[in-house]
Amino acid sequence: MTPLTVIIDEFQDIDIVNPALFSDIQNLWDANKRESMMHLVCCGSLYSMMTKIFKGKDEPLFNRDDRFFKIQPLQPSFIAEVMKDHNRFDAENLLRWWCLSGGIPKYLEWLVRFSAESEDLFESVISDFSPLIKEGTHRLVEDFGSEHRIYFDILGAISKGYTSRARIEDFLGLSVGVHLEKLDEVFDVITKKRPISSKPNSRDIRYAISDPFLNFWFRFIHANKSAVEMENYEYIRRYIERDFSVYSGLELESLYSAILIESKQFGKLGGYWDAKGHNEIDIVAINDLDKKVLIAEVKRQQKRYSEIKLIEKSHGLLKKLNLKGYEIEYRGFSLDNLVEVMEEYQVFQQ
Repeated sequence: MTPLTVIIDEFQDIDIVNPALFSDIQNLWDANKRESMMHLVCCGSLYSMMTKIFKGKDEPLFNRDDRFFKIQPLQPSFIAEVMKDHNRFDAENLLRWWCLSGGIPKYLEWLVRFSAESEDLFESVISDFSPLIKEGTHRLVEDFGSEHRIYFDILGAISKGYTSRARIEDFLGLSVGVHLEKLDEVFDVITKKRPISSKPNSRDIRYAISDPFLNFWFRFIHANKSAVEMENYEYIRRYIERDFSVYSGLELESLYSAILIESKQFGKLGGYWDAKGHNEIDIVAINDLDKKVLIAEVKRQQKRYSEIKLIEKSHGLLKKLNLKGYEIEYRGFSLDNLVEVMEEYQVFQQ
């Protein structure tokens, strides 16, 4: 018998066409999988639906999968290589492309095309013909279902900097505990952040949108949905021009975190703030094997970094962590040394 590979894209859409097909597939698979020599690949863009189909206890295909994985975005080194191939690579552009793609290949393809169309990237990104304008809606509405408006409101609040449950609820004027749990555990759209010194069950939680692209979309596109409806793209571009420098400075932290993760030099990585929410430290990376700790502050401009202030803010953290005998390194990360840091951590070779 000849081996055969069958790939079904948007597998979750079978539920719309004929839900009974899942039971038929179960019966066929159970009866024939050993003799058929078939490699069946089921792909889907709706994370919650694909998880339900293969992990839901009452579903016909429960645990029928031999491998189940979520395809991760491309790492910073790959984004840099794509940019180099199109002569677009520098630190400022890398940050911009990180904010607008988060490493998702489809969005990188858009950015390659947009950057070829105009010197001003946002001139093409924010326009009548840009697929980016409706991408957030296309990605999430079907997954969220009838409650998509409240989920969109919560994500919009997080993108504006309301990152604790209390602040989100004050901003929206309603209880969001259940929705936050679903956004994290069911839809995999947000992540919970705790101080790196806290215990896993700590209630000192801040929420972040996992995907930099979605964070950008909610911060600038969804926040201006009335302007989108009026096709007033010039207004949105002015809005971005006003706020993007500050916004991207905050997103620079997630880019540096991704760089350190890609370097595979650390076993733990996170941030820190004390019980009052003060003395915030952007990045704490710990290597227990080599007994090394990196404590870093992230700024757009290196001249704004103060090692003295960072050391002062670290006193509380060092008291909580058992770091006796560890080598502690204090660093300032910025756009000014972004390329050098990537080289230092061997994220890419020049």
